[in-house]
Amino acid sequence: MMYTLKKSGLSVSLTKHDFLAEGGEAKVYAKNGVAYKIGKAIPEGKIDELSLIKTRYILAPEEIILLKSKPVGYTMPLAPVSDTWAFPLCCTNTFWQRENITTDQMLKLVLFLREQFDFIHKRGCLIVDANPFNFLIEKTLLAAYFIDVNSYATKNYPATAIMASVKDHHTKGFSAESDWFSFGLLTFELLVGLHGFRSGSCRLVSGDKDAQMNARMQQNLSVLNSQVKFPKSACRPFTSIPTNWLDWYKAEFEQGKRCPPPTGLTAVTPVAKLATIRDSVKLNIKSIFTACEDINGFEYVDGNQIVKTKNYVYINGHKYNNSLELTDLFYLDRRLHSIYEKIYNVETQQPALDWDLKPNGFCYNHQPFYINGDNIQQINLHKTPKGDYRLLTKVVARILGVSKVLGDNFLAQNLGGSNYLLILDDDKSYNIRIKELDGAQIFAGYGFGKIQIIWARKNNVITKNIIEIGPTFTDYAIQTEHIDYFDYQAVMLDTGVLVETTSDGNLSLTRGFNRRIIEDKWLNDQVFTLGTNGSKVLISRDANLYEISLK
Repeated sequence: MMYTLKKSGLSVSLTKHDFLAEGGEAKVYAKNGVAYKIGKAIPEGKIDELSLIKTRYILAPEEIILLKSKPVGYTMPLAPVSDTWAFPLCCTNTFWQRENITTDQMLKLVLFLREQFDFIHKRGCLIVDANPFNFLIEKTLLAAYFIDVNSYATKNYPATAIMASVKDHHTKGFSAESDWFSFGLLTFELLVGLHGFRSGSCRLVSGDKDAQMNARMQQNLSVLNSQVKFPKSACRPFTSIPTNWLDWYKAEFEQGKRCPPPTGLTAVTPVAKLATIRDSVKLNIKSIFTACEDINGFEYVDGNQIVKTKNYVYINGHKYNNSLELTDLFYLDRRLHSIYEKIYNVETQQPALDWDLKPNGFCYNHQPFYINGDNIQQINLHKTPKGDYRLLTKVVARILGVSKVLGDNFLAQNLGGSNYLLILDDDKSYNIRIKELDGAQIFAGYGFGKIQIIWARKNNVITKNIIEIGPTFTDYAIQTEHIDYFDYQAVMLDTGVLVETTSDGNLSLTRGFNRRIIEDKWLNDQVFTLGTNGSKVLISRDANLYEISLK
């Protein structure tokens, strides 16, 4: 469809291939570095007032979009989606461990967010709806993009949206103080992985999850309160937060005070780790590997045990320097290779191929691929008689539009508001439309061949969707549930059992649509990472790797 930009007079044609996202009553398209939001016009006066806060990271509206002389939307700068992470993903323990994230890194991001909130307030505007989906975190972890800026409150125009999970029940209307309360919820979850009032449970309140959250907000019963219970494995320790910030969170959440957060950081007192594990009631726990420092990730590639720490990578027990910042691994010619900015030979610590893959290289079932324009190319390395490698590529699939989400063995695309799963199977590819997710925003996913897990958001409701693709890739079965807890931990055993973590720190075993919950106190004690080796469930905690089974 052809549109006209009111101020510049330029014409632009937008099709379903330019579709990026959908939210509320509007659709967002992307073309030539510009985002076009169609379906909800805003007054030109509000665009003028929002221009006061426009920066590289605050993506304020720019021009009114006309359709046959009628205002139907507006333009705004396009965030570099491929160089950002969804905010909810960055709160999870699994993400922190996989990306080797430290609290110091996240605190720098928190200080950046604080500066931006303060900047917006000083120019007479309020964010109001500071929910996690209105921010995209730069992969450097040094900054974040502020999106959906059109909903902000300005001098003469009120805010147009607020999510219940960030609403301040102790203030009337909206103010800088209520913005700081929302900021507290946002950054607290970023630092420890828990929502201040939705996470955990409290015997002093009743009703469904929404009613409990609202009641706890009104009564100042946050996760910092001794009356609220939650599994320790579901979060990072509160003691990792600098003292002056932890005191501020307590004042906001527990005492109902409203004031700006600290501008600096005080030292954190180190907390010694427990060297022992408690006896398990329902699990057999067997230690199978111990590293010299905390384990950040592990996997098995073609029978090879790979354990990653901050400074080293262990391959079948042999230790190598992890100067490559390993991400995706694949096995070739009896050697392990890694996709980072280039394809590296892990064992020799040298580039196997001097070809820049960032940010479009990824692995799918340990096979490397590269997104080149609209094409997905499978990468194969041919070893020459001289011992070096030659790049061989072939196109195996096409990207349908500009909107895509990559995850572990997972690729989803959105075309005109319809979500498609792209399944790569040997030399073939299949695009499968998931009709139940039309109009939803997919923000994370996990793939296990024909079993796909999708986390999506629609109308401010977050769902987890387990999808089983049929044998001919033409049909599927779907199980959908509303969730209050998002952590990116799930593995599929060779036996077809899906193993996941739950909001209360237990394990969920699912085969088909039958689920069994395994409760064990050992699981609740500390943060752990879930993994698998064939039909075996593995867990890493601190510097140890364990194999677990039912008694």
